[in-house]
Amino acid sequence: MKIIGLTLMIMIFLVSCYRPSQKVIQGRCVENDKNRHICFIDDETTPQKERIPIETEFATMGQEPVAGDWLRISYTAKGETNKALRIMNLSAQKRLLLDVGIQLTDNGPQRIR
Repeated sequence: MKIIGLTLMIMIFLVSCYRPSQKVIQGRCVENDKNRHICFIDDETTPQKERIPIETEFATMGQEPVAGDWLRISYTAKGETNKALRIMNLSAQKRLLLDVGIQLTDNGPQRIR
C-alpha cells in the first residue's frame, strides 16, 4: 500500500513539473502590429521562407520592437499559432549601450568614452 502511494506521489510530481518545450527564433522584425498583438519576423536561419507571425499579447518584453529591429524571441508553437514568451530587442540593447559609451565587439564590451 505504501509503495502504491509513493508511486502515485512521484507520478503527480513529475506530471506537475512538465512544461511545453520552448523554441527560439532570431531575426529582423518586419512589422509589429500593436493592435492585433502580432509581430512578423524574418528568421535569420531561413531568410527565404515566409515571414513568421508570432503572437505577443502575453510576452515579456522590454522596449517595443519596430520594423528593422533585430529580435530574439522564445515562443511555444501550438499548431499554426506561435505564442511569444519573451522578446529580447537586441537593437534596442545595442543603442542603450552606445548611449552610455559602451560598444560591443568580438572581444567583448569596450568603453568608447
